[in-house]
Amino acid sequence: MTLIKKQNKDKEAPGSEKKEQERKVDADPENPEDVKPEAEKDPANENVENNAEGGTAEGEKEISEADFLKAYLKKSLEELKKQKEENESLKKQLEQVDVQILQCKEKFDSMVAEYENYRRRTTLEKQNLGVESTSKAVTTLLPALDNLERAMPFADSEPESFKKGVEMTLRQLTDAFKSLGVEEIEAKDEVFDPELHDAVMHVEDESLGESIVTDVFQKGYRIGDKVVRHSVVKVAN
Repeated sequence: MTLIKKQNKDKEAPGSEKKEQERKVDADPENPEDVKPEAEKDPANENVENNAEGGTAEGEKEISEADFLKAYLKKSLEELKKQKEENESLKKQLEQVDVQILQCKEKFDSMVAEYENYRRRTTLEKQNLGVESTSKAVTTLLPALDNLERAMPFADSEPESFKKGVEMTLRQLTDAFKSLGVEEIEAKDEVFDPELHDAVMHVEDESLGESIVTDVFQKGYRIGDKVVRHSVVKVAN
């Protein structure tokens, strides 16, 4: 019997829907009481749904930001580590440069000290060489000076002895010059050479050749190729 009632109720349902539709059509649109909403939504349920959707979006956003911050921090740490390694490398290079600079400074100071020692040594050697050369020349000439001093007392009383003494002294001086490497410049009857001779007079003489030295007023001397003193001469033609 219950089943029959349910079937009858189902059969009546279409008619009820038709009547409901006719009632909506006949209702006055201007009268709010005649128009009833089909279904009213619960604001609480709507807020719950919105909160659920918003929570999901905010969660996804928070996760996305966390991942971004994590990646950023990781990248920053890697860059800092790389920068630290570069700084350490530069520090080692600077230390090596400092060592090289110190070594160069030590070498420079050593070279300066060596140069100063060399300069003082060579200066002293030059001074000693000059003193030794002068000493050698004086030692060589002293015997001639001694003979001249011995001959002077006989200049008036014994002219012949004085003359012999002077001649001996002259030979001694000549020998002394030879021992020092000093040579007399040949000039008499030689062709005039401006590198060796100093002409103070000229004479015309057909019996002589061109630029021939006729007289020597003062002898010249040289040591090797260095002229110590030019010969003062008279030149013909």
